[in-house]
Amino acid sequence: MNARTVSIGLCDGTVIAGKINIGNTRRLSDFLNRQDNLFIVLFDVTEGGKESSVVFVNKQQIVWARPVEDGQPLTSEM
Repeated sequence: MNARTVSIGLCDGTVIAGKINIGNTRRLSDFLNRQDNLFIVLFDVTEGGKESSVVFVNKQQIVWARPVEDGQPLTSEM
């Protein structure tokens, strides 16, 4: 598993923070630009102060995404 911690902003203003398995790709942007899946799977998720184990997100709803560096707090705020 090649898990990266990310924050993702959606069209409706929702911000989700969690981990994503980017597989064989080296960068988050490369993974998000792949056309083979319409959805991404985030795990260990925080959204609006609530925690979930898994969330599926339609990539067409993503407005922005940023990697969270080691040591940065995982937050669902920009």
